[in-house]
Amino acid sequence: MSKYNFDLDLSGGDSLSKIIDRIKPDSTILEFGCAHGRLTKHLTEQMGAQVTIVEIDQEAGTEASQFATQSCIGEVDGNIENYNWAKLIQNKFDYILFADVLEHLYDPSAVLDKAKDFLEEDGSILVSIPNIAHHSIVVELLQNKFEYNEIGLLDNTHIRFYTKNSFIKMVEALDNLQIVEVDATYLGLEDSEFKNSYNDVSRNLRAGMELLDTGNEYQYIFEIKQGDHLMQKNFLKPNTNKTFEVFWAQKSREFNEQHSLHFQYAGDKFSRSIVLNCEKDTRFVRIDPISATSIIILHKVEFYKTERAIPHKLWATNAVVQVGNMFVFTTDDPQIIFKVKSPVHVILHLQILDIHLSEEMINMFEQLSTTNK
Repeated sequence: MSKYNFDLDLSGGDSLSKIIDRIKPDSTILEFGCAHGRLTKHLTEQMGAQVTIVEIDQEAGTEASQFATQSCIGEVDGNIENYNWAKLIQNKFDYILFADVLEHLYDPSAVLDKAKDFLEEDGSILVSIPNIAHHSIVVELLQNKFEYNEIGLLDNTHIRFYTKNSFIKMVEALDNLQIVEVDATYLGLEDSEFKNSYNDVSRNLRAGMELLDTGNEYQYIFEIKQGDHLMQKNFLKPNTNKTFEVFWAQKSREFNEQHSLHFQYAGDKFSRSIVLNCEKDTRFVRIDPISATSIIILHKVEFYKTERAIPHKLWATNAVVQVGNMFVFTTDDPQIIFKVKSPVHVILHLQILDIHLSEEMINMFEQLSTTNK
Protein backbone atom coordinates (compact mmCIF):
# COMPACT_ATOMS: atom_id res chain seq x y z
CA MET A 1 0.00 0.00 0.00
CA SER A 2 1.29 3.49 -0.90
CA LYS A 3 2.39 5.76 1.94
CA TYR A 4 0.07 8.41 0.43
CA ASN A 5 -3.11 6.36 0.98
CA PHE A 6 -4.87 8.68 3.46
CA ASP A 7 -8.53 9.39 4.09
CA LEU A 8 -9.73 12.81 2.97
CA ASP A 9 -10.27 15.12 5.96
CA LEU A 10 -12.16 18.32 5.15
CA SER A 11 -12.37 19.57 8.72
CA GLY A 12 -8.79 20.60 9.45
CA GLY A 13 -8.09 23.36 6.93
CA ASP A 14 -5.35 21.34 5.20
CA SER A 15 -4.06 21.99 1.69
CA LEU A 16 -6.58 19.67 0.00
CA SER A 17 -9.46 21.45 1.75
CA LYS A 18 -8.15 24.80 0.51
CA ILE A 19 -7.86 23.45 -3.03
CA ILE A 20 -11.41 22.04 -2.92
CA ASP A 21 -12.72 25.41 -1.71
CA ARG A 22 -11.48 26.98 -4.97
CA ILE A 23 -13.23 24.50 -7.28
CA LYS A 24 -16.74 25.09 -8.60
CA PRO A 25 -19.19 22.16 -8.84
CA ASP A 26 -19.68 20.35 -12.17
CA SER A 27 -16.22 21.31 -13.42
CA THR A 28 -13.80 19.47 -15.68
CA ILE A 29 -10.55 18.66 -13.87
CA LEU A 30 -7.13 17.26 -14.77
CA GLU A 31 -5.56 15.84 -11.61
CA PHE A 32 -1.85 15.00 -11.60
CA GLY A 33 -0.51 12.61 -8.96
CA CYS A 34 -3.90 11.52 -7.66
CA ALA A 35 -2.44 8.56 -5.67
CA HIS A 36 -5.33 6.30 -4.52
CA GLY A 37 -7.98 8.85 -5.51
CA ARG A 38 -9.18 10.26 -2.20
CA LEU A 39 -9.53 13.72 -3.80
CA THR A 40 -10.73 12.26 -7.11
CA LYS A 41 -13.58 10.46 -5.37
CA HIS A 42 -14.72 13.60 -3.54
CA LEU A 43 -14.61 15.74 -6.68
CA THR A 44 -16.63 13.19 -8.64
CA GLU A 45 -19.17 12.04 -6.07
CA GLN A 46 -19.67 15.22 -4.03
CA MET A 47 -19.07 17.96 -6.60
CA GLY A 48 -20.22 16.40 -9.87
CA ALA A 49 -16.84 16.91 -11.53
CA GLN A 50 -15.46 15.04 -14.53
CA VAL A 51 -11.90 14.14 -13.56
CA THR A 52 -9.04 12.95 -15.73
CA ILE A 53 -6.16 11.48 -13.71
CA VAL A 54 -2.42 11.01 -14.30
CA GLU A 55 -0.74 8.66 -11.79
CA ILE A 56 2.56 6.77 -12.15
CA ASP A 57 1.79 4.18 -9.44
CA GLN A 58 -0.14 1.43 -11.25
CA GLU A 59 -1.85 0.03 -8.15
CA ALA A 60 -2.86 3.43 -6.76
CA GLY A 61 -3.93 4.69 -10.18
CA THR A 62 -6.09 1.62 -10.79
CA GLU A 63 -7.91 2.25 -7.52
CA ALA A 64 -8.41 5.92 -8.37
CA SER A 65 -9.53 5.21 -11.93
CA GLN A 66 -12.94 3.96 -10.77
CA PHE A 67 -13.75 7.61 -9.97
CA ALA A 68 -12.21 9.08 -13.14
CA THR A 69 -13.58 9.88 -16.59
CA GLN A 70 -10.19 9.17 -18.20
CA SER A 71 -7.10 7.58 -16.65
CA CYS A 72 -3.43 7.78 -17.61
CA ILE A 73 -1.71 5.42 -15.17
CA GLY A 74 1.46 3.37 -14.82
CA GLU A 75 5.12 3.86 -15.69
CA VAL A 76 4.39 4.86 -19.29
CA ASP A 77 1.11 6.76 -19.48
CA GLY A 78 1.17 7.99 -15.88
CA ASN A 79 4.73 9.33 -15.83
CA ILE A 80 4.17 13.08 -15.71
CA GLU A 81 7.59 13.94 -17.13
CA ASN A 82 7.59 11.69 -20.20
CA TYR A 83 4.47 13.53 -21.44
CA ASN A 84 2.77 10.46 -22.92
CA TRP A 85 -0.38 11.66 -21.15
CA ALA A 86 -0.27 14.77 -23.36
CA LYS A 87 -0.76 12.55 -26.42
CA LEU A 88 -3.72 10.74 -24.88
CA ILE A 89 -5.67 13.69 -23.48
CA GLN A 90 -7.53 15.70 -26.10
CA ASN A 91 -9.73 18.15 -24.18
CA LYS A 92 -9.14 21.22 -22.01
CA PHE A 93 -10.08 21.64 -18.35
CA ASP A 94 -11.53 24.17 -15.93
CA TYR A 95 -8.96 23.17 -13.31
CA ILE A 96 -5.58 21.45 -13.34
CA LEU A 97 -4.42 20.13 -9.96
CA PHE A 98 -0.93 19.54 -8.57
CA ALA A 99 -1.63 18.72 -4.92
CA ASP A 100 1.77 18.09 -3.31
CA VAL A 101 3.14 16.85 -6.63
CA LEU A 102 5.60 19.34 -8.17
CA GLU A 103 8.22 18.78 -5.46
CA HIS A 104 8.50 15.16 -6.68
CA LEU A 105 9.43 16.18 -10.24
CA TYR A 106 12.80 16.89 -11.85
CA ASP A 107 11.57 19.84 -13.93
CA PRO A 108 8.35 21.28 -12.44
CA SER A 109 8.68 24.42 -14.53
CA ALA A 110 8.51 22.46 -17.79
CA VAL A 111 5.53 20.46 -16.52
CA LEU A 112 3.58 23.62 -15.64
CA ASP A 113 4.44 25.09 -19.02
CA LYS A 114 3.09 21.99 -20.78
CA ALA A 115 0.02 21.67 -18.55
CA LYS A 116 -1.21 25.15 -19.44
CA ASP A 117 -1.91 23.87 -22.98
CA PHE A 118 -4.75 21.85 -21.44
CA LEU A 119 -6.28 24.73 -19.49
CA GLU A 120 -9.47 26.49 -20.52
CA GLU A 121 -9.01 30.19 -21.22
CA ASP A 122 -10.39 31.22 -17.81
CA GLY A 123 -9.31 28.03 -16.04
CA SER A 124 -7.04 27.72 -13.01
CA ILE A 125 -4.02 25.64 -12.08
CA LEU A 126 -4.16 24.84 -8.36
CA VAL A 127 -0.88 23.90 -6.68
CA SER A 128 0.13 22.99 -3.14
CA ILE A 129 3.80 22.72 -2.12
CA PRO A 130 5.67 22.33 1.18
CA ASN A 131 7.57 25.34 2.53
CA ILE A 132 11.30 24.61 2.86
CA ALA A 133 11.63 27.82 4.93
CA HIS A 134 9.42 26.46 7.73
CA HIS A 135 11.24 27.04 11.00
CA SER A 136 11.37 23.33 11.83
CA ILE A 137 13.76 22.90 8.89
CA VAL A 138 15.68 26.10 9.70
CA VAL A 139 16.32 24.81 13.23
CA GLU A 140 17.42 21.45 11.80
CA LEU A 141 19.93 23.19 9.51
CA LEU A 142 21.26 25.32 12.36
CA GLN A 143 21.99 22.04 14.15
CA ASN A 144 23.79 20.70 11.05
CA LYS A 145 20.92 18.32 10.22
CA PHE A 146 19.05 17.61 6.98
CA GLU A 147 17.41 14.22 7.37
CA TYR A 148 14.62 12.89 5.18
CA ASN A 149 11.42 11.36 6.58
CA GLU A 150 8.79 9.03 5.19
CA ILE A 151 6.31 11.90 4.84
CA GLY A 152 6.18 15.63 5.59
CA LEU A 153 8.34 18.59 4.59
CA LEU A 154 11.38 16.42 3.93
CA ASP A 155 9.55 13.47 2.38
CA ASN A 156 12.25 11.15 1.04
CA THR A 157 10.82 11.35 -2.48
CA HIS A 158 11.06 15.16 -2.69
CA ILE A 159 13.67 16.30 -5.20
CA ARG A 160 12.68 19.98 -5.51
CA PHE A 161 12.31 22.47 -2.66
CA TYR A 162 10.60 25.86 -2.62
CA THR A 163 10.04 28.89 -0.48
CA LYS A 164 7.05 31.07 -1.26
CA ASN A 165 9.17 33.58 -3.16
CA SER A 166 11.18 31.01 -5.12
CA PHE A 167 7.99 29.34 -6.35
CA ILE A 168 6.51 32.70 -7.36
CA LYS A 169 9.73 33.50 -9.22
CA MET A 170 9.55 30.18 -11.10
CA VAL A 171 5.96 30.81 -12.23
CA GLU A 172 6.68 34.41 -13.21
CA ALA A 173 9.43 33.15 -15.54
CA LEU A 174 6.88 31.11 -17.51
CA ASP A 175 5.12 32.62 -20.50
CA ASN A 176 1.48 33.64 -20.02
CA LEU A 177 1.05 32.30 -16.46
CA GLN A 178 0.40 34.44 -13.40
CA ILE A 179 -0.28 33.64 -9.74
CA VAL A 180 -3.56 35.25 -8.68
CA GLU A 181 -3.97 33.83 -5.16
CA VAL A 182 -1.68 32.57 -2.45
CA ASP A 183 -2.78 30.82 0.74
CA ALA A 184 -1.10 28.62 3.33
CA THR A 185 -1.57 25.98 5.98
CA TYR A 186 0.04 26.63 9.36
CA LEU A 187 1.92 24.48 11.84
CA GLY A 188 3.91 25.67 14.83
CA LEU A 189 7.55 24.71 15.08
CA GLU A 190 7.08 22.42 18.06
CA ASP A 191 4.14 20.63 16.40
CA SER A 192 6.08 19.57 13.30
CA GLU A 193 7.35 16.09 12.50
CA PHE A 194 10.87 17.14 13.58
CA LYS A 195 9.86 17.66 17.22
CA ASN A 196 12.34 20.50 17.66
CA SER A 197 11.81 23.89 19.34
CA TYR A 198 13.13 27.45 19.53
CA ASN A 199 15.02 26.35 22.64
CA ASP A 200 17.35 24.46 20.29
CA VAL A 201 18.85 27.75 19.06
CA SER A 202 20.44 30.75 20.74
CA ARG A 203 18.33 33.45 22.35
CA ASN A 204 19.24 36.03 19.69
CA LEU A 205 18.40 33.66 16.86
CA ARG A 206 15.13 32.75 18.50
CA ALA A 207 14.18 36.42 18.88
CA GLY A 208 14.78 37.04 15.19
CA MET A 209 13.13 33.85 13.95
CA GLU A 210 9.95 34.36 15.94
CA LEU A 211 9.37 37.66 14.15
CA LEU A 212 9.58 36.26 10.62
CA ASP A 213 6.31 35.89 8.74
CA THR A 214 7.08 32.59 7.00
CA GLY A 215 8.18 30.47 9.96
CA ASN A 216 4.83 28.76 10.67
CA GLU A 217 3.66 28.54 7.04
CA TYR A 218 3.80 24.78 6.47
CA GLN A 219 2.40 24.49 2.94
CA TYR A 220 1.49 27.03 0.27
CA ILE A 221 -1.52 26.90 -2.02
CA PHE A 222 -1.32 28.86 -5.28
CA GLU A 223 -3.95 29.60 -7.89
CA ILE A 224 -2.41 30.25 -11.31
CA LYS A 225 -4.17 31.62 -14.38
CA GLN A 226 -3.28 32.43 -17.97
CA GLY A 227 -2.74 36.01 -19.08
CA ASP A 228 -1.59 39.10 -17.26
CA HIS A 229 -3.09 39.48 -13.78
CA LEU A 230 -2.14 41.35 -10.68
CA MET A 231 -2.08 39.06 -7.65
CA GLN A 232 -5.70 39.46 -6.59
CA LYS A 233 -5.83 37.86 -3.17
CA ASN A 234 -3.32 37.09 -0.46
CA PHE A 235 -4.77 34.89 2.28
CA LEU A 236 -1.56 34.62 4.30
CA LYS A 237 -1.93 35.45 7.97
CA PRO A 238 0.35 38.17 9.35
CA ASN A 239 2.79 37.07 12.01
CA THR A 240 1.49 38.31 15.37
CA ASN A 241 4.51 37.17 17.36
CA LYS A 242 5.45 40.78 18.08
CA THR A 243 4.37 41.97 21.53
CA PHE A 244 3.90 45.56 22.69
CA GLU A 245 3.75 46.11 26.45
CA VAL A 246 2.87 49.13 28.56
CA PHE A 247 3.50 49.42 32.31
CA TRP A 248 2.63 52.09 34.88
CA ALA A 249 3.89 52.77 38.40
CA GLN A 250 4.28 55.37 41.14
CA LYS A 251 8.05 55.21 40.88
CA SER A 252 10.26 54.59 37.86
CA ARG A 253 11.76 51.39 39.30
CA GLU A 254 8.53 49.75 40.48
CA PHE A 255 7.05 48.41 37.24
CA ASN A 256 5.42 44.97 37.46
CA GLU A 257 3.14 42.66 35.49
CA GLN A 258 0.16 43.44 37.72
CA HIS A 259 0.08 46.98 36.36
CA SER A 260 0.60 46.28 32.67
CA LEU A 261 -1.12 45.58 29.37
CA HIS A 262 0.11 43.42 26.49
CA PHE A 263 -0.80 43.57 22.80
CA GLN A 264 0.11 41.26 19.91
CA TYR A 265 0.70 42.93 16.55
CA ALA A 266 1.96 42.22 13.05
CA GLY A 267 4.02 44.16 10.54
CA ASP A 268 6.40 47.01 11.25
CA LYS A 269 3.93 49.50 12.77
CA PHE A 270 2.00 49.73 16.03
CA SER A 271 -0.79 52.31 16.40
CA ARG A 272 -3.26 52.26 19.24
CA SER A 273 -5.22 54.25 21.77
CA ILE A 274 -4.77 52.44 25.08
CA VAL A 275 -6.92 52.93 28.15
CA LEU A 276 -4.76 52.64 31.27
CA ASN A 277 -6.15 51.39 34.57
CA CYS A 278 -3.86 53.69 36.50
CA GLU A 279 -4.11 54.67 40.13
CA LYS A 280 -4.34 58.38 40.87
CA ASP A 281 -0.77 58.51 42.11
CA THR A 282 0.72 57.01 38.93
CA ARG A 283 3.70 59.07 37.79
CA PHE A 284 5.54 56.88 35.29
CA VAL A 285 4.57 54.94 32.17
CA ARG A 286 6.95 52.53 30.44
CA ILE A 287 6.51 51.16 26.93
CA ASP A 288 8.30 48.04 25.69
CA PRO A 289 7.75 48.17 21.91
CA ILE A 290 9.18 44.76 20.95
CA SER A 291 11.21 41.88 22.38
CA ALA A 292 14.18 42.17 20.03
CA THR A 293 17.14 44.36 19.18
CA SER A 294 15.69 47.04 16.97
CA ILE A 295 15.56 50.59 15.66
CA ILE A 296 12.30 52.30 16.62
CA ILE A 297 10.76 55.56 15.41
CA LEU A 298 8.28 56.94 17.95
CA HIS A 299 6.07 58.98 15.64
CA LYS A 300 3.47 59.93 18.22
CA VAL A 301 2.89 59.62 21.96
CA GLU A 302 0.14 61.57 23.71
CA PHE A 303 -1.28 61.17 27.21
CA TYR A 304 -4.80 62.15 28.20
CA LYS A 305 -6.80 62.58 31.37
CA THR A 306 -10.47 62.34 30.38
CA GLU A 307 -10.36 64.22 27.07
CA ARG A 308 -7.65 66.69 28.05
CA ALA A 309 -4.08 66.23 26.89
CA ILE A 310 -1.62 66.33 29.77
CA PRO A 311 2.11 67.10 29.67
CA HIS A 312 4.72 64.38 29.73
CA LYS A 313 8.45 64.07 29.24
CA LEU A 314 10.89 61.36 28.31
CA TRP A 315 12.39 60.16 31.60
CA ALA A 316 14.66 57.27 30.67
CA THR A 317 15.44 54.66 28.03
CA ASN A 318 17.86 51.79 27.58
CA ALA A 319 18.43 52.74 23.94
CA VAL A 320 22.16 53.02 23.22
CA VAL A 321 21.48 55.80 20.72
CA GLN A 322 18.63 58.30 20.64
CA VAL A 323 18.33 60.95 17.95
CA GLY A 324 15.10 62.91 18.25
CA ASN A 325 12.30 60.34 18.08
CA MET A 326 14.56 57.53 16.83
CA PHE A 327 15.76 54.94 19.36
CA VAL A 328 18.39 52.27 18.73
CA PHE A 329 18.20 49.24 21.04
CA THR A 330 20.94 46.60 21.23
CA THR A 331 19.04 44.72 23.94
CA ASP A 332 16.14 42.35 23.32
CA ASP A 333 14.16 44.15 26.04
CA PRO A 334 13.78 47.74 24.71
CA GLN A 335 12.24 50.23 27.16
CA ILE A 336 11.13 53.86 27.01
CA ILE A 337 9.92 55.53 30.22
CA PHE A 338 7.80 58.69 30.40
CA LYS A 339 7.04 60.83 33.41
CA VAL A 340 3.38 61.83 33.41
CA LYS A 341 0.80 62.56 36.08
CA SER A 342 -2.19 60.18 36.43
CA PRO A 343 -2.89 59.44 32.75
CA VAL A 344 -6.17 57.77 31.76
CA HIS A 345 -5.19 56.73 28.27
CA VAL A 346 -2.31 57.02 25.84
CA ILE A 347 -2.23 57.29 22.05
CA LEU A 348 0.82 55.71 20.44
CA HIS A 349 2.15 55.35 16.93
CA LEU A 350 5.54 53.78 16.35
CA GLN A 351 7.41 52.22 13.47
CA ILE A 352 10.08 49.53 13.49
CA LEU A 353 12.85 50.35 11.03
CA ASP A 354 14.90 47.23 11.68
CA ILE A 355 14.56 44.07 13.76
CA HIS A 356 17.23 41.75 15.09
CA LEU A 357 20.26 43.92 14.42
CA SER A 358 23.39 42.19 13.17
CA GLU A 359 26.36 41.76 15.50
CA GLU A 360 28.22 44.36 13.44
CA MET A 361 25.45 46.93 13.88
CA ILE A 362 25.15 46.19 17.60
CA ASN A 363 28.90 46.68 18.08
CA MET A 364 28.88 49.86 16.01
CA PHE A 365 26.02 51.45 17.96
CA GLU A 366 27.46 50.40 21.33
CA GLN A 367 30.84 51.90 20.43
CA LEU A 368 29.08 55.07 19.28
CA SER A 369 27.22 55.21 22.58
CA THR A 370 30.45 54.81 24.56
CA THR A 371 32.17 57.51 22.50
CA ASN A 372 29.37 60.00 23.10
CA LYS A 373 29.30 59.54 26.88
